[in-house]
Amino acid sequence: MINIFNDLVKTIKAFTASPYVIDSLYSTEGVDPRIVAYAAKESRLAEQYRIIQTDLYAIAEAKKVKTIAVTSSQKGEGKTMVCCNLALTISNDKMKKVLLVDCDLRQPSVHTMLNIPKEPGFSDIIIGKANIDDFVRKPAIGNLYAVASGVSVTNAVDILRNSKTKEVVEKFKSVFDYVIFDTPPILPVSDSRILGSLCDSVIMVIKANVTQKDSVSEAMGLLDSAHVILLSFILTNFRIPPYQIIRHRHHYYEGYEK
Repeated sequence: MINIFNDLVKTIKAFTASPYVIDSLYSTEGVDPRIVAYAAKESRLAEQYRIIQTDLYAIAEAKKVKTIAVTSSQKGEGKTMVCCNLALTISNDKMKKVLLVDCDLRQPSVHTMLNIPKEPGFSDIIIGKANIDDFVRKPAIGNLYAVASGVSVTNAVDILRNSKTKEVVEKFKSVFDYVIFDTPPILPVSDSRILGSLCDSVIMVIKANVTQKDSVSEAMGLLDSAHVILLSFILTNFRIPPYQIIRHRHHYYEGYEK
C-alpha cells in the first residue's frame, strides 16, 4: 500500500497542486470533534487547512473559481470532514462570504457535523418548499452560511438534474465569494458528476492507506467524461511519526531566529 500511494502522490503532483495532509482529534460541544477549524483553530491540524486556504485563493483567482464540489471515489474517505473544515477556515476570513451546501442527498451528514437542523435545506429549495433567500440572511455557525440537505428524497439524481438546480447554483455564486458543495462519492452514483458539471471545479478527497489507486484513476476518468474540471486533491488520514513532527517544528522556527 505504501508503494501504491507513493506512485499516487507522484500522479497528483503531476496532475495538479500538491496534496495536503489532514488528520484530526479534538472535541467541542455540538460541533463534530474533527472540525478543528472550529474546535481548535490554533492547532497544527487547523493550520493545514489554512495552507489549503492560501493555495485555494491563488488557484481560484487565476481560474476564476467560486463554486467547488468536494467528492471522493468511495464513501468513508473524509470528504464531509474536509468540506466543513475548509468552509469554516475560509469563513474566518471576514473579507469572504462562504456557503457550505450539503448535496449528498443519499447519506447527508453536514447537519450532524455542524449541529444544525437538517430541514429545510437544499432539496426543499429545489422542489419549491423553501426560499433560497432564507439561507443567505445570516450565518448558521460562526461566519459560515450553511444549507443542509433538506427533506429526504428517493430521487436524488432527478433533483440534481432539475433545471432549477443550475439556477440555485448560479444564485449562490452571485451572492457568495465561495460556495462549497458536499457531494456523494463518484464511483457508486452519478450525483457528483452532475453537480460537478454545474460547478467551476471539483476537489477529490483521498484517504491514505484506504483509497485504491485504481479507484482514483477510475473516478478521474468519470469526471473527465462528464467534462468536470478537477482542481486538486486532498489527502486525509496520513499520520506523521512524532520524530518527524519535532523535526518539522525545529525547521519551521529556525527561520525566525534571525
